[in-house]
Order: sequence, then C-alpha cells, then structure tokens
Amino acid sequence: MILTVTKNLSCALQRFRKSHEPRAVWIDQLCIDQSSVIERSQQVRIMQKIYAKAKCVLIWLGESENGSDDAMNFIPVLISRLRDFLTLREHDTVLSLSLLVQIGLPDWGSSIWTALGHLLTRPYFERVWVIQEVVYAQDAVVICGGETLPWSSFLGLVQHPGNLGTHLITACIALIRQPSVETQDAITHLQSIWELKLRLNWNNQDTNDGFADILATQRGCKATDPRDKVLSLLGVMPEVQQRRYDAPDYSESLESIYIKTARRCIAGLGSWATLYILHSAGRALQNYNLPSWVPDWSMQRRSVAFREKHFTMYRPIYSATGPLDTAPATYVGWSDDLNRLIVRGKIVTCIRAMGPEFVARDEMLSKEEFDRRAVDRVLRTEATIEDCLRLSASVAHDPQSLETVRSACRQTLLGGKSRTWMAMLHHAGGLEAADADQYFHDFKTYVAAIKSGDKPTTGYAKSNVFELLHREATMGRAFFITDRYVGLGPIGCQEGDKIAIIFGCFTPFILREEACAYVLIGDSYIQGLMKGEAMEMTDIPVQEIHLR
Repeated sequence: MILTVTKNLSCALQRFRKSHEPRAVWIDQLCIDQSSVIERSQQVRIMQKIYAKAKCVLIWLGESENGSDDAMNFIPVLISRLRDFLTLREHDTVLSLSLLVQIGLPDWGSSIWTALGHLLTRPYFERVWVIQEVVYAQDAVVICGGETLPWSSFLGLVQHPGNLGTHLITACIALIRQPSVETQDAITHLQSIWELKLRLNWNNQDTNDGFADILATQRGCKATDPRDKVLSLLGVMPEVQQRRYDAPDYSESLESIYIKTARRCIAGLGSWATLYILHSAGRALQNYNLPSWVPDWSMQRRSVAFREKHFTMYRPIYSATGPLDTAPATYVGWSDDLNRLIVRGKIVTCIRAMGPEFVARDEMLSKEEFDRRAVDRVLRTEATIEDCLRLSASVAHDPQSLETVRSACRQTLLGGKSRTWMAMLHHAGGLEAADADQYFHDFKTYVAAIKSGDKPTTGYAKSNVFELLHREATMGRAFFITDRYVGLGPIGCQEGDKIAIIFGCFTPFILREEACAYVLIGDSYIQGLMKGEAMEMTDIPVQEIHLR
C-alpha cells in the first residue's frame, strides 16, 4: 500500500501524533497500489472495518487556498456563537443583518463567509465514499493546509436548534455557487452524515431499515463507478441490517444492482413493505434502462423531491392518503417477470395544460456574472409567476372562485411549505393560504423597490424567505393545471398524463399510460390533493396500478 503525504499534511500529522497515542491511524485519500489482490467487492467490507478500528481518521481537504486557514479558525467561533444563542425565536428568520449582530458574528460583507463557503464545497465533501469513512470513525480530524479541526466541529454546524447553522451554510455556499439542486445536496450533506452516525446504534431488527432514505439523501454525492452510489452505502447501516442484503458484487451490471436494491427497499421486512422509494424514481430522471419505479441513483437530481425525509423528522409534511393512523395500507405486488410493480391507489384526474418550466438557466455562469444578473433574475421570476397565475385563472369556474384559485396557485409555487421557528426546528411546516399571500406580498414589495430604483431594504428578509421556498419547490419542475387543480410536476410531464394517489406514498404522482400499464414519470405537488382529499372522493374507485 502506497501513501502519498504532502508537506503540509506531514506537518499536521506530526502535531497530531504529539497529542494522540500511536495506534492504527487511517489517512483519507490514500493511493492504493492497483496491483493489490484484494477484490473490489471485498474492499467495501474491509474498508468499513479499517475505519471502525482505527484510533483516528485524518481527513485531508487539500492545500490552503481561498481563505481556508481563516475559515478553519472561524468554525469553532461560529459554533460557539450559535450555541450561545439558543433563545432565538424570530419568526421566519433566515439571515438578517440584525440577527448577525445579535449573535456577535461578522457583517455579511466580511470575506470570512465566502471563505467558509469555499471550504465547505471542497471536492472531499461530494464523494460518496466519504460517508463510510466519517460515519464509522471513532474519532476524526480534518486537515486543510496547516490547520486542523475535529470532525465534530463540522458536525456542530448542523446541530443548532432551528437549523440556523444549516441556513448559514446555505447562505455561504450561495456566495460562491449559483442556486441549484447540487447546492441543496451540499447543504444537507453534513446533517445527513451526523444522522447516519446516530443510526449505527439502532439495532432493531423488526423495523424497515431505511436504506431508501439513505440512498435518497446521498444521491447528490459523486462516484467514478455509479454502482458505488448504492454498494458503498450498504456499509453505513447497522451491521444487523446489512445482513439483509447480499454482499457487494461488482461483477453485476448497474441495472441489476439498482433493480435488486429497489426491490429490497420496497419489500422491507415482513409487514414493513414500503413505497417511499417511488419518491426518488420516475422516467423523468433516468439515464439507464430501468423500470420506471426504480430510481437511477447515478443521475443528479434536477429537483428537490416533495417527500424530502430526514431521519430526525417527526412527521411528514404531506399526506396525500390522509392521516397516518387512517391512511389505507400499502399494497405491493409483483408480476411474473419481477420488473413490473403492482400498487393500489386512485387515478384522480389528468393534466389539461402545461405551463412554464422552472429551469436553472444560470448554472453555467460565473459567480460574478450570476450576481450581476440578480435584478434580471428577480424580474424573470416575477414574470414566470404571473404566467402561472394567468394559466391558473382558467381553472376558476366563476368570478367568485378566481381569488381562491389564485391563492391555491401561490401556495403551489411555494410547495405548500412555511419556514417558521417551530417549523425549522424539525421540518418545514404546512403553509396556510394567508401565509402564502403574505409571502407574495412581501416579494412584490421587494420587486417594486427594485423597479423604482430604490434600495430594496423594505421586506427584504421576508422576500429572502420567499425566494428560498419558491426556488426549492419549483427548481427543475413544470407548472400545470387539470380540470380543477394547479400543480408542479417533473419537467417532462405532458398533457394527458394521469394524476394518481398511490397508497403508501405521501404525494400525488404523474403516470403515463403505456403498453397496458403505466410508466411512473415522477412525484408532484397538487394543491387540494395533499391532505387526503382524494380518499373522500367516493366516485373514484380504488384500483390496481401496474408500473413498468
């Protein structure tokens, strides 16, 4: 085995050895001799044991650049300020100048925030193999240039009540990257690693293992071999749950591995069959030849799934089949060829007309050019929203219902989610019509200030919340209407596609009829079908739905 160690890493290692008793130490970013006789399939399990038994794992982020030394030194200060500010109770606060002053943090114009953004977006944090390394490590130290920090300090950024640390990470990354789903994945990466580490202590053999959630949360990670997007993550479950799966086998094709994994996630254990994996699936997000109900984990998401689940969430935001205690039971069946999944549910209506697509047009721009186009971007957002409101007006059957439909459209364009203090504590909360209307009022106030040439300070903080929610709900999606509803679905859905409520899932799905079965296109948000309303429609029968 060959280890390559730079001068800075060598110095850091010397300092590290002075404060830790010598024992097995594993350094990240090893160069492994390719002539090794160890089969790659065996390495998955072997690496897990190495990281678990090592006294400490050293994580090498690279040489000093973009203010990384200052950022490394700033992280403990930031965590200390966050911990001292546990009494925060401001409504809908994401980042305001007054809040930073209250916490005792530098002004948002300080270069330290940009430096922190650069540090947290280093390539190390995007690799799928990172997860196994830090989840199993008894202790870990992060080294960047000549500076070191305990890995626990990085996790401390996401352990603040109200997710304030997560919001700070969001803002820091936004300083150097254009808003995208990839950015969203980077923001949640630290939090998911922390939660996975907690799960290693769960040894309950009688529950669903949650592997579908692990795969969904880590989908934004990168791997040279797309099979690693599944096989490497088997190692981050408790050992008792790992035994339910076959050992990683790199002799199998990607398609075979993905299909088997999806089937195993759905089958669960005994009565714990689950269809949660469908929220990550759909023909709109597949590069490989897979059944539409099998997620293509090799492909970067274009949108944030409407059923975003973190392991610490107490309850789902959406409940298209009604409250959990009264919702119909999940049904799972298989056809003879095992590639056709049979579920039960209701096909409620179909798409009547398509509206605007929300495409991240600015992803290829430099950060400087992206910032210069900020005003154009806000005005473009306003114009797209107006197009959606005009199309939604055709759903109104009389003048009296027009404002109700417009309000439903506004809720839809925010994904039906609100970010209040209590909501941020565990998850985004449900959005009431009056709240959605207020968000849009604040945004329009902000836009009016821009158009008039004034400095847009009034309503800026609340407008910032609006833009966060709106971008998260709409990015990579398309607006549509049915005969009576407005909604958001994956880019690629079409007029005539069906809207289905599938038992065991939390949101409606878009289906397309094909060859005496249905192709799953993707999940959707449809105002008026997110709280179990379809279960009260006695004129719409329950039926078996064959997904191919």
